[in-house]
Amino acid sequence: MRGGWLVLLAAVALAQSAAANEAFVCRAHEELAALEEIAGRLPNSPAERAMLSDASDGRWDEFDLLSAALLAQDGTAAARERAARALERHVARLRRALAAVPEARRAEVLFGFLHEEILDGGFAADCHAIERTLRTGEYNCLSGTLLYVGLAERCGVAARAVLAPSHVYARATIGGISQDIETTLPNWYGESPLQRRQLLAAAVGGDASAGRTRAISPVELLAVVYYNRGVEAFARRDFAGSAASNLAALKLDPQNAPAADNLLAAVNNWALQAAKRGDVKTAALLLDRGRRVDPNRKDLKATARFVSGR
Repeated sequence: MRGGWLVLLAAVALAQSAAANEAFVCRAHEELAALEEIAGRLPNSPAERAMLSDASDGRWDEFDLLSAALLAQDGTAAARERAARALERHVARLRRALAAVPEARRAEVLFGFLHEEILDGGFAADCHAIERTLRTGEYNCLSGTLLYVGLAERCGVAARAVLAPSHVYARATIGGISQDIETTLPNWYGESPLQRRQLLAAAVGGDASAGRTRAISPVELLAVVYYNRGVEAFARRDFAGSAASNLAALKLDPQNAPAADNLLAAVNNWALQAAKRGDVKTAALLLDRGRRVDPNRKDLKATARFVSGR
């Protein structure tokens, strides 16, 4: 019975962790989403709001991963429309290619199609947006995985994303057997099974089966898009924009720990920025809201001491 107790304890711990994550997200939205600077940066186009509302139960009814990713990523309406038309053409051709092969080969054929027809511009570390990938052929792990999983979704191939620290890759399931797919390596299917495991371990920074990875839904994969938008805004010192993007990410995936961390890092740096320009009132407000979300956050405490001394 010992094994049964261990399973039960693990399930209880997982439920408690999920509840804690949900509580954090609720507090974050209550304390931060109403701030004028953040509210103005939250997804505000009617289509994007509709897409996020559709995802509120963890799945889409009116959208899918590819259409959602086009809305979530920066770009003009005209660019999104061109990308959507390109995707329709690719899907039509891919469906014909998949219909001509046995089911056991469909994950590999999809991968080959992706690299031959779309990912032909080379790896680019900053190419997160599928609109850019469809236009230039450049890709990184996020855009490659978005396209693999999104095309699989439209073509009836069972696939999902797997999230690791600073990395994401695809996992297809054919005939009940799962196969991991590193979408950034064009010769993936030319490698031996041992080489694939070694390459994937190098990509995720350790054994992919050693608790460093998490299989995620299409909605949770979209959270990575918003998280990356937050990272880019943070690098531009647009801390309000970073906070807004990380709030959107957490709404889609409350378990996204990096988004939670970057949300409060953005609030902290925003407060420092305000204090250094002499706006102590705004700095104090931000710190108060941030510490209500996480009273134990050390950088918020340190910044509060700095601000109180000015």
